This record gives sequence, structure tokens and C-alpha cells, in this order.
Amino acid sequence: MCSSDLRKEVESNTERTTERIHIKKKEEVVRIKQLSSLTEKQLSEKEKKESVKRIIQYLNEKTGKHFKCVGANIEIITARLNEKYTEEECKRVVDNQCCDRYFIDNPKYLRPDTLFQKRKIAGYLENANQSDGYQ
Repeated sequence: MCSSDLRKEVESNTERTTERIHIKKKEEVVRIKQLSSLTEKQLSEKEKKESVKRIIQYLNEKTGKHFKCVGANIEIITARLNEKYTEEECKRVVDNQCCDRYFIDNPKYLRPDTLFQKRKIAGYLENANQSDGYQ
């Protein structure tokens, strides 16, 4: 084997090795992005669970009731958070509805499945915003 053939073979091997390194780096970048995305989703879910707990605790403080962080309560509040309502907006609904004449006369309806119904929460929040001057 002459020196030029040897040089060509070395160059070819170097190119293949470099190509493999680039492919591995790209695969690693993709894997890191996937892990990062998964971590963000997990944190997001963890944050939502904590928000749900705080909202239920806040509702209990305001109403003197003892709702628990269980199935239906978690589900309905999480659904509203997934619809982009914030924890503060949910608390504002609780505050406003606790002062509403209807709920004062009918305290049995001051509960998660009433306050955070999909078809009701927007109206409750609008009333809260109007009474708070947030329009």
C-alpha cells in the first residue's frame, strides 16, 4: 500500500468517524430536549396539584367547610386550571361567591363542583372582576 492510498484511507476513516460523532451529538441533543420537555410537563403537573390543594384549602378557610383533595374536587379544579384559569382567579371566585346573596342564603352550594363548573366559572369570575373593579 502506497502512502497516498494510506492517506486516503485514513482521511476516509476520519470522515466516517467525524460523521458518527456528529450523529451521536444530534441524537444526544434530541434526547436532552425530550427529557427537558418531560421535566417541564412534570413540574407543570406538580404545580397544578399544589395549586389545587391551595384552592381547596382556601375554599375551606372561607366557608368553614372541610373539602378534601380527592377525585372529583381535584378533577374539576384541575380542568379549570387546564383551561388557563389561574389560582388567583379561582380564589377570586371563592371570595366573590362567599359574599353573594344567593350563596349566603344557600351555603350548601359553596363547594368545588358548583363554584368551578365549566359553564359557571366564567360568569362567576366576571362578577368578581366587576365588583373588584378589574374590568
